[in-house]
Amino acid sequence: MVNAALSIPKSLVFCIRTLPFKQAIRIPFLISWKTKIYGVRKGVIEFEQPVQRFMVKFGFGGSVGMPAKKSSIFIERGKLVFGNHVTFTEGTVLRCSGKMKFGSNFFSNKNCIFWASKEICFGNDVLLGWNVVARDSDGHMIIHNGVSGEVSRPIVVGNHTWICSETHLLKGAGIGNDCVLGYRSTLTKNFARDNVLAVGTPARIVKECIRWERG
Repeated sequence: MVNAALSIPKSLVFCIRTLPFKQAIRIPFLISWKTKIYGVRKGVIEFEQPVQRFMVKFGFGGSVGMPAKKSSIFIERGKLVFGNHVTFTEGTVLRCSGKMKFGSNFFSNKNCIFWASKEICFGNDVLLGWNVVARDSDGHMIIHNGVSGEVSRPIVVGNHTWICSETHLLKGAGIGNDCVLGYRSTLTKNFARDNVLAVGTPARIVKECIRWERG
């Protein structure tokens, strides 16, 4: 693939700038040459699995016919943790000033935004549709009757969970294992339950004892 070949130099530079040398030379990241990268440095990235070539791919593919925005990685501070076979397709924006964890067999479709000020955690075998936004902070302080609210709370998504397209996960959002969050839903609280289908704005549980399979 021409795009992948053109991306090797940028990927290697990214690995050298962020990883110990013995990990960097294995080139665990394949990052599209079109991706904008800001603020990377040593000590911000960890792996849960033994380091392999191209175990994390960023800025390639996604649903055909869906226009892609510009991909970018912006690491202000914090920590990024990855499993194996982690795929972020075209148009992904990853901005980290807290902690982000993406488990093994993670896949996000085009134009997803991940913005962590505190913590965002995805389990293993998680599938995201296009235009999903996960942001754990309000961005600005909200004061009610002189009392300041929490600006940030963690977002936690369990294993084998499908987050459908156009969905937003906001601060404090959470859902368990083997769950589905329906199209254009907005998750604003932590259900901490397994095998449920949640839909709506704000999302609510409409079915229990469900399971899902990749098509």
